Amino acid sequence: MTDERAIDRLRAALDKTLHDHWRELEPICEGFGYGATMQLASDQWGIKLATIGATGGELRVGPCVAQTVECGCDVPHQCEWCCGSQWLTKHVKAIKQLSEQQ
Repeated sequence: MTDERAIDRLRAALDKTLHDHWRELEPICEGFGYGATMQLASDQWGIKLATIGATGGELRVGPCVAQTVECGCDVPHQCEWCCGSQWLTKHVKAIKQLSEQQ
């Protein structure tokens, strides 16, 4: 019982923290654009990593879902086409399908 109560308290604290951060971020997203905000955050993350000599750890933001199709990979986290996202642009999907036919 004690562990369950501790977990519930932790979840409540996390929910409040996330809600507080969202209230700060929402006006930025609404004013600047959600995609632009995500791209900027990704770029800044990459810059920060570069200052410590690390590269490639940042999340990359890609095209909107409306411009993508499912990759169709069997093992998503081992797929070199979608890198685990399970989504490709239509053009990349066509190239993938051509390469699989050869």
